[in-house]
Amino acid sequence: TWTEPVLSLQSIFPTLKNSPELVGDMHNQVQATRVGCVSVATLIQLVIQKVISILVKNSQAVKVLDLTGFPVLRSSLEELYEASFSVKEKLTIVLDVCIPESEHGNGRRHSNWIQLLNGTKNFELKVQNIYCSSLREPVRNQVIARALRTNEDIRGVMLSRLNFVDWPEVKRTLSSIQPCSKLSRLDLSRNNMFDSSPNDEAGRVWVNRFLKSFAHLARLDLSHNLLSDRVGQTLQGLNLNYLNLTASHLVLGDLQSLVNMNSLVHLDLSQNNLGDHFSDLFPKTNMLVNLEILELEQCSLSPNNFPFVFSFLQSCPSLKILNLGYNTLKIQQIIQLIELRLEVLLVFSQIVCDCHANECVCFAEGQLLVNNSLSSVGYQRKTFDKESLSSSEFIIFKAFLAPYNM
Repeated sequence: TWTEPVLSLQSIFPTLKNSPELVGDMHNQVQATRVGCVSVATLIQLVIQKVISILVKNSQAVKVLDLTGFPVLRSSLEELYEASFSVKEKLTIVLDVCIPESEHGNGRRHSNWIQLLNGTKNFELKVQNIYCSSLREPVRNQVIARALRTNEDIRGVMLSRLNFVDWPEVKRTLSSIQPCSKLSRLDLSRNNMFDSSPNDEAGRVWVNRFLKSFAHLARLDLSHNLLSDRVGQTLQGLNLNYLNLTASHLVLGDLQSLVNMNSLVHLDLSQNNLGDHFSDLFPKTNMLVNLEILELEQCSLSPNNFPFVFSFLQSCPSLKILNLGYNTLKIQQIIQLIELRLEVLLVFSQIVCDCHANECVCFAEGQLLVNNSLSSVGYQRKTFDKESLSSSEFIIFKAFLAPYNM
């Protein structure tokens, strides 16, 4: 049985959600979520079965169960509330409220969540993060309001897949989280936040002012929103260390604005047609001095624009992890990347062959060159979910240098 007053799941799995193994690898991300779900359910069962003591008078009892960072299923909390406990057993549970799309369409389930947040005579809840996807506005507002009653210092909010239809709805929704003054993580992905309406420019100014109102905001996800030529105006004045703009239809002006955000540590620009725009960047103007993780998956990188991309990479002095999945490069260009000696390198590239031979051996020779280059630099290859797509036309690897050799 646990003998400390605070039992934190993050202290048991300190790297589960922050491992470089997760970058660009959906399989590992799913596995981490699955381990988190099982671990939460297991701890709750240990409380129910009295293996973990929550007796007030027991000096070795657990007083706080901290489950932040891991998904807590509604059914797990319901089972805990339905179990039998004496009035002498008390526990504070710190958790993230996560309402997945699978629960949508059932008003009773949503109502249950709102009731669960009230706690019981045995259990007091303290919400640290709120994750809502495709949740109707009236229910969403009730969940947010009830969560804020448990903790005024909520640190993270996800409001995703809301399919906004106009700017009044955008402003109304974002205003509902304005009381979260200590917010440091915000996910507004897949919301149709911007459009071509006459009010769009004024809307960008409003969103920028809204974002800047959170003095502690460090992580922002605006992926799968239409941000073409809007990044500079929307993100001006923010000091972020993580920014996700996947599939946001970025153009040159957006890229030029991003290279001035010198606070960024992790930048995800995947699924944007940016390859040719790197030719218009000047390495000396790159201010990303703190950038450690860069994701350029499926960004139309090609043999023709690679020299400009490579020059940009060389101008990022702190770069450690690079994801270049689903781009097309030559073998020698892949070897150039390997010779950068980054701590983690992910490549999924179709082979470019100019030999025109009837029986081409370029792939076999290229694969051998890449393998030899990885070995000579000291990389170790790890299992990669995209390897299942391997064929004679692709070079695919996920390679790690120390200190990530595990």
